[in-house]
Amino acid sequence: MTLRVGLLGLGEIYPAHLAGYRKLPDDVSIVAVCDANPKKAAEVGLELGARSYTDYRELFSSKTIDAVDIMLPHHLHEAAVAAAIEADLHVLVEKPAAPTERAVAALQEAARNRRVMLAVAENTRFSEAYLVVRDLLQSGKIGKVEMVRTLICGNETHRLQATSNWKGRKSGTLGGAIFDAGAHSFYLLNWLFEGVDTLLASASIRTPDSEVEDFAIVLGTLNNGADFVTEYTFTAEIPWNERLEVYGSQGSVIVDQLADPVVKAFYGKRNENGEDQGAWLNDWDGQGIGDVPYRPLHWKQESISGEVVDFVRAVVDDRPHKVSLVDVRAAMLAIEAAYDSIAAGSTRVAVGRPS
Repeated sequence: MTLRVGLLGLGEIYPAHLAGYRKLPDDVSIVAVCDANPKKAAEVGLELGARSYTDYRELFSSKTIDAVDIMLPHHLHEAAVAAAIEADLHVLVEKPAAPTERAVAALQEAARNRRVMLAVAENTRFSEAYLVVRDLLQSGKIGKVEMVRTLICGNETHRLQATSNWKGRKSGTLGGAIFDAGAHSFYLLNWLFEGVDTLLASASIRTPDSEVEDFAIVLGTLNNGADFVTEYTFTAEIPWNERLEVYGSQGSVIVDQLADPVVKAFYGKRNENGEDQGAWLNDWDGQGIGDVPYRPLHWKQESISGEVVDFVRAVVDDRPHKVSLVDVRAAMLAIEAAYDSIAAGSTRVAVGRPS
């Protein structure tokens, strides 16, 4: 089976998605592209040998594609996904799939009823570093997880302050750092640490003319009993980075995409085999774990292409996409709870779980 795919939205994230499809030349054929900018659509269509469209409704009714990859601004996701499902198309959509958990659940149910796949492009699940952490957690070598901390940082000021760009408009992005970056961190907390139980949040706007938060801290407790802190800044003068710190009863692990090695473990007074090495902390240097290449400029694009590859293979092999929609919906509940906390003066609120 060769999957016929249409690409919807040819903005900044499009090249990373395209790289994923190009890894599967025998399984997928890009037969259509669609963008509101006619010149952009025509140029990319010519480059890929695909038919170009400016209206996705026309593309969906053409009956020329089996699946669509939706890479539109956030506020357009829900309607486009619903229309694609109604047209009996398999869907890969950039996160967040919809404005609320309830809306994502409705899309999930619609896809189930039409017997098509709905997959969310959550690249966290395909980061080599996080897969190493998953394996370490499953091994039990760092003991009981007691605290988790995440940081996503970089610079978006050029887009946030541009009044013509959707990224800094509430009507376009629907939310700021919590809605955008929080989708990654809260997915990670659900995938690896059983999800969020309660939280409180604080946020601020530092970029002139931005309508959405570019700095935020969300902290609270996880369902596994650990504490957590997630931090986001879109005004940092640093290459885009993600950091994860996991502190356990027998050791800790740190992921930093700008560090070499990318993943480093510290076992404290016990080594990785659980053997007591004395009363004093003697693991000052830690040790790199996993075969994670140091690629500060490419790790994110590679994980994005990984989510695309899995989408194609999942459709072709008739199996679920590796990004669980339950974890996606749980992440949306945490995002909604964070905004509820801010609206209530940064009070602690319960998150709940998808029904």
